[in-house]
Amino acid sequence: MVPQKISGPVLAWLSAEPMTPAPKVLIDLLTAGGTLRAADARPGNAERFEITVPRTLAGGMCDASAADARHLPQIACIVIGTRLGLRFRGFDSTLRRLGASAIYGQCEPVAAALARIAAYERARRYVPLARNCLLDSLAQVRWLAKGGIGGRLVFGVTGEPFAAHCWLQSDKAILNDTYEHVSRFTPIMVL
Repeated sequence: MVPQKISGPVLAWLSAEPMTPAPKVLIDLLTAGGTLRAADARPGNAERFEITVPRTLAGGMCDASAADARHLPQIACIVIGTRLGLRFRGFDSTLRRLGASAIYGQCEPVAAALARIAAYERARRYVPLARNCLLDSLAQVRWLAKGGIGGRLVFGVTGEPFAAHCWLQSDKAILNDTYEHVSRFTPIMVL
């Protein structure tokens, strides 16, 4: 689901032997979009697995009415810290700092994860930083981990025009988005 003009080299790279360097056209696209920085590790094709968003997954966005003042300072610190990490350390380093325990932890029961995401959403509207899927999904991973809950961070893309999106999900629910929205994207990576 990359732009048509570079789909040939990208498809060849994805089906090549593991550890094959990414093609220059992909590096150029990621660099131009600000996704890849000079200090980041180059994309690899070592891990290949099928990623799908099952239609049976429940939508996860809970109704968020009033701000939960108990959580506002902690969530504000998480969001601001995540934003600073992305800005000054980059995406790759920020993911490594999250650690496997924050991402791969158990997401059971789903109701607890959804309640924690709802508390995040109620407080997040008072944090004066622009929302975006990457910032908020990474911050929500950290917020869930503080409650002993994990989630899968999923990255997806669309073709032309090229667009990227990320969200959190478990095996049973999309935690911070809706199926209708994420189904437009083809998942390309899950953590």
